[in-house]
Amino acid sequence: MNRCVAIIVAVCLSSSVAASQAPLPTPKPQKPQAPARDRPQVPPVVGTGVLGGVLLAADTGRPVRRAHISLSSREPRVSRSAITDTQGRFSFTDLPTGNFTLSASQPGYLDVTYGQKHPGAGGLGTPIHLADRQHLDDVSLRIPRGGVLTGTVTDDNGDAVFGAQVRSFRSVMRSGERTLEPAGNARTDDRGVFRIPALPPGEYLVSATPRAQPNAAAEATATADAVARTKAIKPLAAERPARATPASADSDAALTDGFAPVFYPGTTTASAAQLVSLEVSQERAGVDVQLRLVPMARIDGALNSPSGLLPPGTQLELIEADAIRINRDARTARPGADGAFSFAAVPPGRYTVFARATVPVEESALAKALTAGQRPDAAIKKAAKTAGELQAMWAMAEVTVDGRNVSGVSLALHVGMSVSGRLTFTGMRAPPTDLTRLRVSIEPLGRSVTDAIATTKPALVGADGAFAVTGVLPGSYQLKVTGLAGTSATWTLATAIVGGRDALDTGLEVRPNENVTGAHLTMSDQSTQLSGTLQDAAGAVTADYFVVVFSSDHSFWTPPSRRIQATRPGTDGHFAFRNLPPGDYRVIALADIESGAWLDPALLRQWLGAAVPLSLAKGAALVQDLRISR
Repeated sequence: MNRCVAIIVAVCLSSSVAASQAPLPTPKPQKPQAPARDRPQVPPVVGTGVLGGVLLAADTGRPVRRAHISLSSREPRVSRSAITDTQGRFSFTDLPTGNFTLSASQPGYLDVTYGQKHPGAGGLGTPIHLADRQHLDDVSLRIPRGGVLTGTVTDDNGDAVFGAQVRSFRSVMRSGERTLEPAGNARTDDRGVFRIPALPPGEYLVSATPRAQPNAAAEATATADAVARTKAIKPLAAERPARATPASADSDAALTDGFAPVFYPGTTTASAAQLVSLEVSQERAGVDVQLRLVPMARIDGALNSPSGLLPPGTQLELIEADAIRINRDARTARPGADGAFSFAAVPPGRYTVFARATVPVEESALAKALTAGQRPDAAIKKAAKTAGELQAMWAMAEVTVDGRNVSGVSLALHVGMSVSGRLTFTGMRAPPTDLTRLRVSIEPLGRSVTDAIATTKPALVGADGAFAVTGVLPGSYQLKVTGLAGTSATWTLATAIVGGRDALDTGLEVRPNENVTGAHLTMSDQSTQLSGTLQDAAGAVTADYFVVVFSSDHSFWTPPSRRIQATRPGTDGHFAFRNLPPGDYRVIALADIESGAWLDPALLRQWLGAAVPLSLAKGAALVQDLRISR
């Protein structure tokens, strides 16, 4: 499917800048806010407007009954819902003036938003502008049925496989990267047939996995009768002599063959799979998969910690390299008291063995508790109480399996890294009086192994603005500040300087065994705004386009970038962007584009020549009207 259907050149009609840098009166110090449970309830925003219409099936034109309709607006903040009646009609009354997003959902159909180019695909819709006292009760919303992927799953002899798990993963753009997200799944019936319904249009990767996988030697020697009943894994021991174990592997373990997950049309490697294209409401048949017998191996190794004793609850995960692309579940295992671990029935591929654990911040407290003869789990709890908190530990190793057993994998637990620094405020208004209400958190940024499984606890901010996020795994992150709701001013995170670079633009890179110190986070109340009205070639306002603004500087085209935004004009042709950092930008109108594709540097390069240049100053509000030129 094309990521960008057409580019429409938008030419500048007029522009104006409203300076918002004049000093504002400093408000009097306020008393600390009462706890949320003691605050009075904010009354809902009401007005005199009405918005209603009918929901129709896109294929038949018939009314869709008992469907869920939602209506929302950011400014003013409104959130309403309704259920269509027997004629498919809905109505919202007492609405204030604003721009509203109207959406509908119904089982078996695709979620749809008014004005959306590709229903069910998560793209931007067109906000409906409602003026004061306006009654707009003739909105027609069409909802399409979902698409279907169907086919059969057979074993290596061509026999139908009952109970096989079939999964579909849709190709999407997320944070400027092409990735695959779970879209639907099903199990095969007694004919080996599967059917995955309610799918949006797009390109799909389809995988089939047998009903059960052997994860231990005992399972690998299951009886032939049980295998025949379930049509699942067929151990080699039940069908043919065991393979000879290579001298470099564990000679005590006999290798078996088993069915590995297979990707359409017949490969065990996700990167070599063929994507299946699906149109709106299409039923795509013939997505047939034949399972393949491959040699199953075992991975053996040992895990150790600096204290010599593994913390209770230590867990290991075996993560397939392709699993990061398609969000597949990892296998888990627990190490023995001596740190030994094993993963059985592992098909060929590239893997990461990852270990995680928690220990008291003060290891000495744990050592003392263990020396006193306490049980390890009790020692952990006592040491944690003494030290005040637990800290994360991690270990990882890369492993390649080629059909032979792998032994001698060694992992050593390391203490998780920390990210520390200070939070300050700059602007025209007085900062919050109680910084201890705030939290600094980091969220994974990217598709690496640790990015996919990293979780950290938000850090408390001290009265002086100091913070320290602990237990951080290696990887790329983005910084966030929360806890500002209810303050008298709108504050946003403006900069996050780490090592002389702004991590809000480059991402925060945390390397193994290297703590990040001296991070300087600045909150500002001087936000920018870019707005305007979009007109067609005849001069009439139009909403049938996407408007994209992006930095003129190529170095800021690193996804996800806060200097790249996209929106849809409302029905009145008005569009707006907020909180863009000061700098030089380009703005362009597009007839159509895949959701998230505006972060693709290749597309941004194509748009440079046709886009309108503009500059945003700190705290400025720029009005830039655009007209479509064909």
